[in-house]
Amino acid sequence: RSLLIFMTSLLALMSLILIYAVLDLYNRANHSDAKIPENKFVPMIYDKTTDLS
Repeated sequence: RSLLIFMTSLLALMSLILIYAVLDLYNRANHSDAKIPENKFVPMIYDKTTDLS
């Protein structure tokens, strides 16, 4: 029973983190003109903001 509770809480936590990450990326994509320093945290999406020189 404790293993079931542990797996359920882990799944809920992972889904919450996934939802938060998707919402965060969606908000950043909408406000891409804002110079947020966290844009360098996702170089796959924001290739134009990172200086590759």
